[in-house]
Amino acid sequence: MKTGLFHLVKVVVCLSVAAVAGVTLFATALANAGALRVEHALVDHSPCPASGLRLLEAARRLSDSAAGTDHLLAECALQSRQWQTAVDLLTRAYRRSAQPLYLHRRGDALSESGRRSEALEDWRRSGSVDVLQRRGETAAHALYLRDALAWFEIVTDLEPRRAEAYRWKGVVQQELGQLDSAEVAFRRAAELSPHDLQTQLSWAGFVGGVRHDYARAETLLAAMREEWPRRVEPALLTGQIMSAQKRYQEAVRWYDQAEALDPSSPQPALLRGVDLMSQDRMADALPLLRRANTLARDTDPFIHHNIGFALVQTGQVQASLVEFETAVRAAPRYVPFRVSAGQAHEQANRPCDALRHYRAAAEVDPANNWLAERLVLVTDGCHRAHE
Repeated sequence: MKTGLFHLVKVVVCLSVAAVAGVTLFATALANAGALRVEHALVDHSPCPASGLRLLEAARRLSDSAAGTDHLLAECALQSRQWQTAVDLLTRAYRRSAQPLYLHRRGDALSESGRRSEALEDWRRSGSVDVLQRRGETAAHALYLRDALAWFEIVTDLEPRRAEAYRWKGVVQQELGQLDSAEVAFRRAAELSPHDLQTQLSWAGFVGGVRHDYARAETLLAAMREEWPRRVEPALLTGQIMSAQKRYQEAVRWYDQAEALDPSSPQPALLRGVDLMSQDRMADALPLLRRANTLARDTDPFIHHNIGFALVQTGQVQASLVEFETAVRAAPRYVPFRVSAGQAHEQANRPCDALRHYRAAAEVDPANNWLAERLVLVTDGCHRAHE
C-alpha cells in the first residue's frame, strides 16, 4: 500500500547526492547533531572555575601575563553571558598585548550584545573570517540552519568576494525555502568562482533541480564535462537532470559513465535505485540501494532512509524500522528522517514510538501544521495503547 512517504523520498534523494550537485550538504550531517550546542561547540573555551578566588588562581597558573589573565576572565564572562564585562576585559587584554584572538573574541561578545557593526570591525581587524566561515559550516552540518545563515551573511559582509560563503548561503537558503535568495547567492558564487567545480555544480544543480530550467542546466554541465573530463560529479548530475525529465535511459548511460570513472562511488548505484523508485519499481530498486550502502560502507543515512522507504512500499514495514532508526541516529535533527520513522512506526502499530519521532521533529520545525496534527492523533493512540 502506498503511503505519504513517497513525497519525502524525492526530497531526501536530492539531499543524498550532496557530493554530486553541491546543492545541499546534509548527507554528512553530524552524528551528534541533536546534542550539539553550536554557540559553545564552535569555540574552544578556557576552563572557568566557579569561585572568584579559584578563578584568579587558575588565571595565574595558566598565564604569567596580565593580558592572559584578562583573556581567561573574559572567557568566563562570555560563558556567563556577561557581555559587557567580557568586552571590557578583552579591550584591556588587547591594549596590553595586541593579539588577534582578543579582538576576535571581543567581536563575539559585541555580537552577542547586539552591537553588530562593532563586532564586524573587530572580526575584520582580527583577520578571523576563516573562523567565521567554519562556524557557519559547522552549524549547517548540525542542521542549525538559521545560525548558519547568520554566520555566512557576516562572512559575505566582511569579504564580499568570498565565493564559498555565497555558495553555502545558497545551500542553507534553499533548505529554508528561501529560493529567490538562494538563487542570488548561487549565481553570485558562480560568477566569483567560474573555475571551481563545486561552485559550478551547485549553480547547475539549482538551475536544473529547483528552477527546472533543464536546457540551461545541460549547457552548464556540458561546459563542466569539457573542463573536468575525469571528474565523476558532472556525469552524475547530468544523469539526475535526465531523470528529472523522465529520460531514464539517458540517465542510466550517464550513471554508467560515472561508474566507469569511479567504480568505488556509491552514487551511480544509488541514483539508479532512486530512478527505479520513481518508476514505482521498489523491488528492483532494493538491490541497487543495498549495493550503494555497501559501497558507502554503511555510513550514509540517506541511503538507509531510501532502503527503508522501499521496504515499506514492498510491505516489509518491520524491516524498514531498522533502516529508518539508523538514519535518525546519524542525523537526529533532520525532520524528513523523523517523519518517515514516525509513519513507519504508525504502520507497525507502535504509536508511542511514532510519537517520539514526531515530537523530536516538532522541536526542530514547530510551525509544521502536519506535524501538529499527527502529534494530536498519535498522542491519543499512545494513551489508548497504555490503557
